[in-house]
Amino acid sequence: MLLESIKLKQFKNHSDFFGQWQSGFNFIVGPNGVGKTNIIDAIYYTAMLKSYFHNSDKQITQKGTDFYRLEALFSQENSVYKLEVKSSSQIKEIKWDGNIIDKIVDHVGKIPVVLISPDDIFYFFNESEERRKFLNQTIIQFDQNYLNYLIRYTKALKLRNALLKNFNNSKEANYLLDSYDQVLVQTGIYIANKRREVVSQLQIYLEVFVDQISNNFQKSTMIFKSQVDADFDSVLKQNRHKDIVTQRSNFGIHKDQLECTIDLLPIREFGSQGQLKSFILALRLAQYKLMKQIAEKSPMVLLDDIFAKLDADRVNNLLACLEQESVAQCFITDTHIDRIKQLENRIHSNTLILNLSNTNG
Repeated sequence: MLLESIKLKQFKNHSDFFGQWQSGFNFIVGPNGVGKTNIIDAIYYTAMLKSYFHNSDKQITQKGTDFYRLEALFSQENSVYKLEVKSSSQIKEIKWDGNIIDKIVDHVGKIPVVLISPDDIFYFFNESEERRKFLNQTIIQFDQNYLNYLIRYTKALKLRNALLKNFNNSKEANYLLDSYDQVLVQTGIYIANKRREVVSQLQIYLEVFVDQISNNFQKSTMIFKSQVDADFDSVLKQNRHKDIVTQRSNFGIHKDQLECTIDLLPIREFGSQGQLKSFILALRLAQYKLMKQIAEKSPMVLLDDIFAKLDADRVNNLLACLEQESVAQCFITDTHIDRIKQLENRIHSNTLILNLSNTNG
């Protein structure tokens, strides 16, 4: 599925923006502050129905206004589809091809997407939650059950933690704790098993892409660790007293760990900046490859300001990998038109350059 156009109204710093796109590589060029990243975020939104960079609609709505709108046209073979999003402080309405979308789960996966941002390099290696988020963002795009289970698990965990903070050991409180535990077990085992499976699949592609991006100077692996297995129910029962004393849930998939290594050593501690960057790029390419294989459609690839923190060799190797993988549509932001034109000359695929002015689009 290809993004044909996107129209934004009061979306972040874009009062009124309209962009048309094509297959291949779409470059969005302009000085800092004109909203290049915001366009990338809007494109991400069309796939995931949420911002990549913000948690609430208040942060998406342009300052001084009380609503935003987003419209996007997609094409697939001979059909055209329209996504409409209207959001204000009173109501939010999302339509796909004229039909209202009540649940995110009904849309996510229609338009697979992979995004690479410079901030990924710092947050991914420094926050375990970001690594779990990466796995979630990957799996929900091809496994609807996973997203449903993740929503149920998250809700039950929130309620369980609230109960633990005010636990009075009454019959009712213990009954509620039992019911929350049942949901955690039912959903958690599925989630943990799916994460294990996906990490093992990603690892195969990761090794290949790390070699290509680092010019065979780096060997990296991922190790998935979870407290959750078939005996998760017993683990929760055995550790209930600890949870009551500490007033939080100490065991579950929210504690899963994804460890990243270089030459079998923790890459966060022993990897250079260049090696960290190569790992992130290779991992995102592995994500692209796996999603394309399972969903049988090419994800959109969004590369936001990658030239700011990547050397020319890694950028060239990254684009070569994307061309090699026959990426259907890629969006790249940059501040230098000359650099983009040089890249354009080296790319054999279709290219389009959108040059933004200093005036908001």
